[in-house]
Amino acid sequence: MAVRFRHYKEEELKIGRRFAYSLKGYQKIETDVRLYPKAEDQAEHFKRLLGLYGRSWPEQGPADERILDEPTKKMLLDLHALRIDMVVHWTLELWIVEIKDEPRPSAVGELKTYATLYKRQFHPLKMVKLKLVCEGRNPMVEEACRSEGIEVIRV
Repeated sequence: MAVRFRHYKEEELKIGRRFAYSLKGYQKIETDVRLYPKAEDQAEHFKRLLGLYGRSWPEQGPADERILDEPTKKMLLDLHALRIDMVVHWTLELWIVEIKDEPRPSAVGELKTYATLYKRQFHPLKMVKLKLVCEGRNPMVEEACRSEGIEVIRV
């Protein structure tokens, strides 16, 4: 199995590989799963992105969306998509996995956000479970994870 990780820190890459290679019986593993804004929110999304690049968005109306051609829109969507570290598909459930070197409070919010957006974009028929895969420990964050239904898996 070749597991490819695209947006990881070096330590997270090692942890992700150890975790992926430890799994048995899954149907499929996806990495770097991109989440995009809803179609009706994309104009506002592009307006915000252009601001990040120091360009303004014309306020004359929807026809001005043509200032971005389709390849440029796709590139911007891909560059600024939210990215789930890993999605593991099992027979009856799927796991949304965040990989960190140690548990951090940001992981709780990331996983909750990813679950909401994944369900909207992909409409999974299986139960979605949230997993934080890490090496280190942080008892306070682990307590928050348990409270939010997030399983912490140490590798």
